[in-house]
Amino acid sequence: MRGWLGAFDQIVPLFEEVEIWSTQCSIADHPQVKWVPFWAVKPWSLQAIVFHWQLQFRISQQEVWPPPETVVQITGFKIAQADIRFIHYSNVLFQEEVHQRPETLSPKWYRKLSLQSSVNEERKVLAQGRTGHWWAVSRRLGERVQGMDQSQGQLYLTPNSYDPDRFNPASRLRNRVAARERYGFAEGEQVLVFSAYAHFERKGLLQAVAAVAQVRRAGVPLRLLVLGGTPRVLADFQEKMAKEKIEPEGIVFAGLVSEIETHLAAADGLIFPSHFEAFSLAEIEAAAMGLRLYLTAHYGIEMILKDPVNGRLLPWDVAGMAKVLQEECESEALGTFHKELGEALTPDDYSQRLVTGYRQVLEEKEQGRKG
Repeated sequence: MRGWLGAFDQIVPLFEEVEIWSTQCSIADHPQVKWVPFWAVKPWSLQAIVFHWQLQFRISQQEVWPPPETVVQITGFKIAQADIRFIHYSNVLFQEEVHQRPETLSPKWYRKLSLQSSVNEERKVLAQGRTGHWWAVSRRLGERVQGMDQSQGQLYLTPNSYDPDRFNPASRLRNRVAARERYGFAEGEQVLVFSAYAHFERKGLLQAVAAVAQVRRAGVPLRLLVLGGTPRVLADFQEKMAKEKIEPEGIVFAGLVSEIETHLAAADGLIFPSHFEAFSLAEIEAAAMGLRLYLTAHYGIEMILKDPVNGRLLPWDVAGMAKVLQEECESEALGTFHKELGEALTPDDYSQRLVTGYRQVLEEKEQGRKG
């Protein structure tokens, strides 16, 4: 939603008022914003239940739902009827990936229970709900979700945006020497970076470290810089590495960092063997820096990866990943610059994409009233 907030000044003139139901609101003081605060509770699994209950209560207080002359937008599947459903994730599609690769993607029991509950909720909306417009961040994810929708809502692509002032090849060159010195990378070493706040299992970090370790055993001086993870998350992950007997040499854990572009500058490429994404901002920002991309076939790569121009498609198995990475290292393709950003948008382009979408929805509303 950061992109949506960044575009808000262009969006708000289209409406008399914007009412926001959320636990937090950074634009609550805007004169055209009416914020309806929802309770915030921990942990996140309980928050999802409480948020859903508050939504249903608010809807029950309306005389008519959706309210007349109102555009209703929601992120996700928590209500049955919406004019715009902003889709950044799908539990139904994620569960498909879990079933396809249980040996490498096995959520804990409580996560499975939460996932199944969310899947049931999502399937009910797809089968019985009504969605006017699906706004999806990537084409393949949007087409899959829309294809399951019994109400036949329209698909509109709203790809993620990036900040070109921060993420660009000049930034990579400017910060490269200092970044590599910070992490102790030698002159001849090729460096991959992995970037994620958390969710290391879903994003394939275990397979990434195993593949890098295999390449290093072949005598290639490849290093991996891991950006993200609290101390607790990193400790748990390193314990898992030890159980899997994955050599820690060559792996550097930076933890949570700010000004991430100054850390990405240390690398030659991004490895992101994720099991499920919508359209990952990590991939967009790395590509904007000119880093080569090494990605599995998760949702969203059709929007950014142009194999072999700006990177390579990785197979799901570790041996296959290692083979591709070793080829890239030995051919010296890893480390070359590129300018391919696929369908990622600048903030200005993103704002215009949203404004165009809202105008289309408003025109349809007006035509419906006249009809």
